[in-house]
Amino acid sequence: MIFLPSDDVKFAFVVSKKVGNAVIRNKIKRRLRAISRDLDLKNGTFLYLAKPNIKESTFEILKNDINKCLLQLKQ
Repeated sequence: MIFLPSDDVKFAFVVSKKVGNAVIRNKIKRRLRAISRDLDLKNGTFLYLAKPNIKESTFEILKNDINKCLLQLKQ
């Protein structure tokens, strides 16, 4: 996850073809969007970079990993 200061909250998702076919990539982006909607974040642009092993992660694991990344960004 990369954070860039901005006037409002924006999200960008990068899921390369190394992760899987279009169905898997879209599933991952949908999960990341759903998790991001529920977060209370400061203004800025959040860029999610998905690694190939993300396709093996469940929704709860993704949610915990994103929360860990956000805690690191706050520090």
